[in-house]
Amino acid sequence: METTPNMKKLTKPSVVFEDRQMIVVNKPAGVLSQPDARENINLLSLVSDYIGQPAFVVHRIDRPASGLIIFGKTQRAANELSAFFRKKTIQKEYLALVEKNKQLAPKGRLEHILKKNGKTNKSYPSPSGKTAILEYEILQTLDHYYLVKVNLKTGRFHQIRAQFAAIGLPIKGDNKYGAKRNNRNRSIHLHAWKIQLPSYPVFTAALPTEDPLWKVVETIIKEKN
Repeated sequence: METTPNMKKLTKPSVVFEDRQMIVVNKPAGVLSQPDARENINLLSLVSDYIGQPAFVVHRIDRPASGLIIFGKTQRAANELSAFFRKKTIQKEYLALVEKNKQLAPKGRLEHILKKNGKTNKSYPSPSGKTAILEYEILQTLDHYYLVKVNLKTGRFHQIRAQFAAIGLPIKGDNKYGAKRNNRNRSIHLHAWKIQLPSYPVFTAALPTEDPLWKVVETIIKEKN
């Protein structure tokens, strides 16, 4: 696969928070969370180089998405952090731009039964899948998109992408899930914006404002706060 501009220029992680147990970073779109068989540039390796010791995966976000990822600095810390995700004691908030193909209620809850297809590397509604639940709120209606804030209640493969696609509102640039066209850098407009862990402050990832549309989103968010 051809490398994206973000992959070519990325030499160190964008650190949001760091202590003795963990490091929280803001992943650019197009960068892998961890290595794959093709040995592309990946965030796990960059974080390990940055802290001078092996980092450990706690969770992941999709390659074409951007935003917050947490790594443990020890295996024990990673296991403890992973337990927070399993027990659903972590609050995760995303921002997404979805295609405005039809009316969408200002607030709502999406619930589907999703199953991963290993051949297509996609999730799709299936009676034999697992329950996927999210809650959303429209923050702004633009000419061609809804800007939505999303709170995940479950953690299924490609969940946000698959659920909005299932109601006919794919994420901008996500032609894998039915968007009208892809983005030039093969990103999608999905950003892991905020995470809150027990006993920690809310971590927030800056938006990738080199993209003009994300710059518009940043202005909207500032006006609302």
